[in-house]
Amino acid sequence: CFPVLVLSLLFAMFNSFEGNFKTRPKINLGGQRVQEDKSTLIKKNKEQRRERDNERLRQKSAIRIQAFYRGRNVAGNLRNKERAVWDQNAESIFRAAHTKWDVNAAASLVELVRSFLFFYRSTRDAQRELCLCQILWKKMFDVETIFVPFYYEDLRNTWFHQLKKLLLIFIKSVGSQSINRDHDIVDYLNTLLLAVDVNKYRQLEEGGRKISLELLKYLVNHGLYLELRNRLINLEIENKDENKQTIMLIISLSLYPFQIIPTSDPDYAFAYESSLKDFITYIFTIPLLADRVEALELLSSEMPLYDIISVIASNDWNAEQGSILLSNLLAFTRLEVNKMNDSALLAYLTVLQRLFLRIPDHLLADRTTSNRPESFDEPQIDPSILKWISVLIDDKHLGSVLAFA
Repeated sequence: CFPVLVLSLLFAMFNSFEGNFKTRPKINLGGQRVQEDKSTLIKKNKEQRRERDNERLRQKSAIRIQAFYRGRNVAGNLRNKERAVWDQNAESIFRAAHTKWDVNAAASLVELVRSFLFFYRSTRDAQRELCLCQILWKKMFDVETIFVPFYYEDLRNTWFHQLKKLLLIFIKSVGSQSINRDHDIVDYLNTLLLAVDVNKYRQLEEGGRKISLELLKYLVNHGLYLELRNRLINLEIENKDENKQTIMLIISLSLYPFQIIPTSDPDYAFAYESSLKDFITYIFTIPLLADRVEALELLSSEMPLYDIISVIASNDWNAEQGSILLSNLLAFTRLEVNKMNDSALLAYLTVLQRLFLRIPDHLLADRTTSNRPESFDEPQIDPSILKWISVLIDDKHLGSVLAFA
């Protein structure tokens, strides 16, 4: 059988051979193959690598956004729980008007402020902020609440740092337009003045005056005068009588640094200079400042006029600033000229000249009689400001100046 099988295979092979010894070409059933050159391949690889990098970046960004959202959500829930506890504790402290203060009560106040600083958001906690403000100046057994933790050595440092942050929140609230009731603004300003009142710290055994100075310096360095300006400049002059208490508290707080900061102490000399510069920049450049306040004679006597004159003289001012400074300076110093010594009067006349020369002549002219065509593009001086500038040639003012000649 095997020989027969072999013979059959050989017969089949010989019968199928047609003499073509070449290999038949292979047919690609997938279509024509595209040949890519090196530059195309490199470009394609770069695109794919860029897509992979972008995808990884999208994944990382998504993870971070999700983590941030979860974190904010958790923090928001914690703040809400803290608010609920705070409301109960604040009510307990607020009602404890006849309870004797001790270290536990003082510690409760410190904890109350710590909790407030944790959850405070200006858009949600305005009413809680006002409540805390009222708690701090509440008087119990001849001592305002704000000073109680300072009587305990273990709480003094913590309370000092908390109070700085809290007072900064209060002063920003004073400058914001979110508080409309004049009574609430008065509460904030009274609390700020109380916190830096050096006389209130005399009962402390030691370090009381330094606490007052450090709190005041902190407020000055963190925008005290800017926020006072924001509040004062938005009070309408026509409603001066209605806002009388608010205006007087703002002026008192703005002048207080000049009354207690020791200029001879190198640790506070810079704070005094900063206060003086900010007072001129933010308060003394308010248009018609004298028309906004009452008791000009009292305020003039409390102002450091010679220092103000020196700082104004050492800086450059444009025409608008110069006209406002000149009007305010004349309004407040006209009552004090006869009290100046020779050097102060010379500095006063020098700065008046410099400010006056900053103002173009046509801006000082009476528009009702001037033939100059009026242009809406050029700056104009308010007639009320011109009224105060005219004090420069007032008979009483000139008489006081010429008395030293």
